[in-house]
Parts: sequence; C-alpha cells; structure tokens
Amino acid sequence: MKKLSLLFVLVAVMLASCSPKVTVNLIESLPARQVDSVIVYEQNEPLPAGARKIGTVKATDPGFTPTENCMYSNMLSLAVRKTAECGGNALHVDEHRLPNIWTSTCHRVYGTMYVVPDSAVTIDTYTALQKAEMDNDVELVEFMREQNRRRERSRANPKNVLRVDLGYGDISSRFVVDGDEYEHKGGFTVNAGYMHYWGWFGVGAEVMNYSTTFDDLYHLNLFYVGPSLGLSFKSGERWRWDYNLGVGYGVYKESLSGYSIYSYTEKHATMKCDMGVEYMLSKNVGLGVRVNFMSMRLNKPEGFELKKDEFYGIQRADFIGGLRVYF
Repeated sequence: MKKLSLLFVLVAVMLASCSPKVTVNLIESLPARQVDSVIVYEQNEPLPAGARKIGTVKATDPGFTPTENCMYSNMLSLAVRKTAECGGNALHVDEHRLPNIWTSTCHRVYGTMYVVPDSAVTIDTYTALQKAEMDNDVELVEFMREQNRRRERSRANPKNVLRVDLGYGDISSRFVVDGDEYEHKGGFTVNAGYMHYWGWFGVGAEVMNYSTTFDDLYHLNLFYVGPSLGLSFKSGERWRWDYNLGVGYGVYKESLSGYSIYSYTEKHATMKCDMGVEYMLSKNVGLGVRVNFMSMRLNKPEGFELKKDEFYGIQRADFIGGLRVYF
C-alpha cells in the first residue's frame, strides 16, 4: 500500500511539473480586479505618469511543458490574469526569454505589476487578455502547421536507399603481421549498402572491404558483411542524415603480395556503426559522405602484451564518400 501511495505521489508530481508556473512577489496587497481591466506594456513602451509598483510576476515552466502550452501569448495571458488577481491594472514586460534546448522549451515572461491612474487607461476594441489569447490561437495554428510540415518532410524521406562509397580507412589499434607490430595503418576502403525505411526507422545490409600492404610484401584484407538497423531524417528539402548500427560476419586475411603460398585467415563476429550526411541532387540521386567505425576481436599472438583495458584486434575508422540512389 505504501508503494502504491508513493507511485500516486510520483505521478502527481510529474503531471504538475508539466504545466507552466506563475510566481509573484508582492509589495502591496490590493483587492482583485477584473481581468479585462489590465493593460500590457511591452519592453519598449513607457509607463504613464503616476504608475505605482505593487510587485513582480514571472510565468515560467519546469522544462517539461508541451510546446503548444507555453507559447509567448499563452504565458503572457497567465501573467495578465495574475496581475488582475493581485489588484493591478497594468503589466510591464521587463524580460521575454525565448525557448532554448538548454533550459526550457517554453517562452518565459518576467514582468512588473502596476496600478496606473484611471485616466491613463485607454479603451481598445480588445482587452489585453483577449489580444493575448487571440495571438495564442494564431501561434498555435502556426505551430500545428509546422508540425505537419515536419511530418511531411519525414514522409518524404526515401523508402529505399542504395549507396556506394570509396575512401580512406585507418586502423588505430595495435596488431602484429609476421612478427612486426603495427598501429595506425592506412588503407583503401570500398563500401556498399542498402536500407529500407519505414518513416525514420530502417533495416538493411552492408558490405565493406578494406585493404592495405606492408613494405610492399604483405597484403592485409578485412571483409565485412552483415545486417544494419538505422535511423534517418531530413533537414530541409535536400539534406538527409542517417545513423546505422550492425553486427555481422568479419574476415581477417594476411597474404604475401602476389603469391598464394602464404595465407592466414581469421573469422569473427564484427561490430560496426556509421553516420553520414547526404545532399539529394534530385528525387532519385544524391551524393554523401560518412564515417564508419568497425571493431573485430582477433586471436592474440603468443607473447603479445596487452595494455590496461586493451583488447587484441582491429579497430578501424573509415572516411568515405560516394553515390546515393533513392527509389
């Protein structure tokens, strides 16, 4: 029962944290007024002579409020209502903080509440609250339109993508070939892949081949084939981004260049991940660049000393680019 009660408390706290918060600091306590009697002065607007400060008000959020609930006009209307509740008939907006990804996705309003002489109050067609609520409706419509545009861009993401890439690959781990230790060995990489997407999520397959030589004598070849899971999205009409992860079949092969009398091969499960960006030249063709990371554990040679937290094998990064075909 105690655990159940605690769960209800946690749920209540979470729900409460998803609403804007209005905080006041009163200097003078006055009877409440009608909400439609409050005038709003924006940051660049001067106050009339005789205005008397009665306190400050701020409309903020805890960082979890849904975007459609905390647009500027909605937050301003909360501050207007609180001003009337505290007995003020004027609200001066001292600061308007825009949404950002670091502190809050909400507009935040910081203002000062005043009582101004009745002679300074002008009667408009719409009260400050009505105007704020009308502005909020306009903002909300634009927000929903932008959400629809984003969904349309997501749906416009190609369902099928073929890619072929060439480029440079660098082995960053320590490894041994014919008794000699190597590290940071560069080579040539060829990569081909296919992905099918349902919206932003996709599955597919990838083939990679890396090759390099040592002192024009030994040839090293790393081959990979395996399935991929990926995420993809578009930014704008032509830019496309994707991230992929896979575990597949890897082959490590050493041989003497130009000869078949010596060959050493290991086969292991291999992990890879990659990320890339593409520019769609048309609906069906694009160009892209990407970075691949591959990791394959190998059998440790006798007498090879590993450092702390090191494993024996191949860790490689590829910097590649090439053609994209969409259909």
